[in-house]
Amino acid sequence: MTTTTRTEPITVEDLLQQAAATADWVDAAPFRAQLLLLLDASGLTLPQLAAHIGVSPATCQNLLVGRPGQQRIRRISVSDASALLRHTPDGVAEAVRRQVSTHDAQRLVLAMVDQGWTLELLAEVGGIGLSTLSRIGDGTLRRCTNRLDLAIRALYRWSEGQAAPAQLRSTSRLRPTAQLRPTGQLHAA
Repeated sequence: MTTTTRTEPITVEDLLQQAAATADWVDAAPFRAQLLLLLDASGLTLPQLAAHIGVSPATCQNLLVGRPGQQRIRRISVSDASALLRHTPDGVAEAVRRQVSTHDAQRLVLAMVDQGWTLELLAEVGGIGLSTLSRIGDGTLRRCTNRLDLAIRALYRWSEGQAAPAQLRSTSRLRPTAQLRPTGQLHAA
């Protein structure tokens, strides 16, 4: 019986193909490194990058630092691993600078306002300018960078897990609290 040895290095794609044929999980180490490269190249926050690549923020967080009181995860699903591999550092850096329509961002801003969030509080929590959020919400800003769109998507994802903050007051020194009516009209609160 003769055995052949592989002379080419095994790539991450080879590991994924093998894993897809035999299991649903793969070693997380190479994908942890990929996630760090993407974060560094893009300048995005972890939730923003997660929204861009299509992996849950919790998976990204667990991949990098682990669950509270636990170690980092050792395995990652094949689908999440594939999502990480679909993106290159240069591709992500280019994508965040690209201009996109604000249509979806406007829909998300209005949905958060309908849930009881004020634009001032959203701007503070999301690190987004109040005037920018106002212009997106009222439809006067038609295009923005993908980075801003991702920031709004990450903010919306975060807001879904929070109680409506109607009784909370912002601690920032922003001038009159801007808030959108459900009709999209801007008024001062």
